[in-house]
Amino acid sequence: VGKPIQNTQIYILDKHLQLCPIGVVGTLYIGGDGVSRGYHNRADLTTERFVKNPFGQDSTERIYNTGDLAKWLPDGRIELLGRVDNQVKINGYRIELEEIENTLLQHPTVKNTAVIAYEDVDGNKALRAFIVSDQTIYSNDLREYLNAKLPHYMVPASFAEIESLPLTSNGKINRKALVEIEGIGMDSGVDYIEPSNDIEAKLVEIWGTVLNKPQSEIGIKSNFFDLGGNSILAIKLLSKINSAFNVQIPLVNIYSESNIQKLAVYLNGQEVDVQEEEEHIDALADTMESAFNKLINNEY
Repeated sequence: VGKPIQNTQIYILDKHLQLCPIGVVGTLYIGGDGVSRGYHNRADLTTERFVKNPFGQDSTERIYNTGDLAKWLPDGRIELLGRVDNQVKINGYRIELEEIENTLLQHPTVKNTAVIAYEDVDGNKALRAFIVSDQTIYSNDLREYLNAKLPHYMVPASFAEIESLPLTSNGKINRKALVEIEGIGMDSGVDYIEPSNDIEAKLVEIWGTVLNKPQSEIGIKSNFFDLGGNSILAIKLLSKINSAFNVQIPLVNIYSESNIQKLAVYLNGQEVDVQEEEEHIDALADTMESAFNKLINNEY
């Protein structure tokens, strides 16, 4: 966005209102002649956003908290990186919701979209994308599209169709209202196909156990996350797969090969042997899940 204009001071500060060095992301504050006295009839918001300038000479001088994430570039320009209030932390990853939304808006069938963080039935944080479209659209297509452009942890766990996005009085997306909206569950667009070899059959069995679903509902093109999978269940799934096939595949493959057909092709390339699971695997997976929950709930 360039450099500050005349009679305007820009500060990029950390949470302690200390100056951020060049290249370090912080919150953007504005000072100078353009800063108003506050919000009309909103004393609480004025106190939150208009703070005393820690670098000013006058005790009455205020700087305005824009709520924007930014950093200084080496040449003195400022780069905006999104909104503070649209940044969430899931499974240890800091995620910019706007980055996911901007990527979805590049899809030819998506007219509008909003992504929120929510808690699933097990109390785990996950991402949900609300999609506005006037065409037939499938969650599997959107998931594959995002997987090709974003890290796996930025791909929403669920997608829902909605006629229009709820807005606040100033025309911005009302994300708090979206939390209360279920939307219409999006069709995955995947037909049921039964397993055709031992590896696929074993994977169907494992998925049924982890997802607590009948094997008759799990086709080899079904997406793990469309069937109700989440990041915690993905760890349990990985543990069972590694044990059953005597391999050590990385967790990222549960996301990149998120259906049984793709995962079976990948495993076939590992020269695996289908083995019987040992009794201790369930206990080990539960221990991993408990430890992971404790880890991601810590404050960093």
